[in-house]
Amino acid sequence: MIHLFSEKLIHNYHDNKFMQRVYNKYKDGGKIYYQILEVCNQDELKTREKYWIDKLNPDINIVKDPTMENSSKATNRKVEILDTVSGLSKIYNSIADAARSICEPQDNFNSICASISVVCHNKGKLVKHRYKCKYL
Repeated sequence: MIHLFSEKLIHNYHDNKFMQRVYNKYKDGGKIYYQILEVCNQDELKTREKYWIDKLNPDINIVKDPTMENSSKATNRKVEILDTVSGLSKIYNSIADAARSICEPQDNFNSICASISVVCHNKGKLVKHRYKCKYL
């Protein structure tokens, strides 16, 4: 599992676009590292992951409570993001997927998710002064 995680980052095709951008930006400065915090059985994995997320409060984790079936409200609704600069539009399966696509390393991922949700509800505003969003 760790090998696949690092291979995807190294070869620039990780599923979490935000994490990939952070890795790409900081990999040469020695600021990016990961380590195995604990070895556990598969049936304990989500509980132990939640423990470490709560203890360390990492910035990059998308899901804050992996023990919940749908731990993010963002998992339930498709979102369309329109880039007002390029004019390109794309549909995402969740707010988290949409946020990953527009987050830059300096952005707070959870803030971007919240902004997308607010903009989807209150049409007319832009996320990051550039993106229009709507639920499908």
